[in-house]
Amino acid sequence: MNKGFVYILTNPSYKDNIIKIGYTINLKNRLAQLDKTGVPTPFEPYMTVETAKYKQLEQVIHHELDKLTDFRTRDNREFFEIDPVDAADLLKNLARLIDDVEIVEYGNVSSVEEKSLNTIKQQGNRTTFSMLGVPIGSKLVATNKNIPDVVVIDEINQVQLPDGSIKSISRAVIDSIGGHRNGFQVYKYNGKPLSDIRKEIDKDYLPSSKRR
Repeated sequence: MNKGFVYILTNPSYKDNIIKIGYTINLKNRLAQLDKTGVPTPFEPYMTVETAKYKQLEQVIHHELDKLTDFRTRDNREFFEIDPVDAADLLKNLARLIDDVEIVEYGNVSSVEEKSLNTIKQQGNRTTFSMLGVPIGSKLVATNKNIPDVVVIDEINQVQLPDGSIKSISRAVIDSIGGHRNGFQVYKYNGKPLSDIRKEIDKDYLPSSKRR
């Protein structure tokens, strides 16, 4: 049986946590196809799972995401609004139930294999702790009293909760109050909302013609 890929793709043109989850036989060709859809920047692979059961695996992860909450941006599309780290964790857990899988995690780091696809560029739009200048070990204070304060443990989006558990910043919020949340919009660092820090960074990088 021929193998295919279940992929998680991101795109710097989309707002944080909008990802695409689908399947393909040829990842390079699929990325090239998507690059012609009118989106300003190319899609970038965040994670792939190669397996002969790629169609079934894609259906299962779509079903699981639909059960968790309203992650899908449209009922008939492959786009979901969820932290790619959380989506990758779910896909890995599902993939472990299959015996012929090969998992490749691209994340935010460029590699020789990624560059060979000729569509990969360093991601510059996704919010991360390093982008915001929040060092590891920093305490983040929630703006909602029902959400626990957390400690930053990596440069991307992982935090430690008071009970010692480790989650993405968005998952920490979702598990506390439900629904879909972007954790970077809920926490403060040194008294300043992370979302405000991000806005200042975006403003600094806008071309002068767009600031007027």
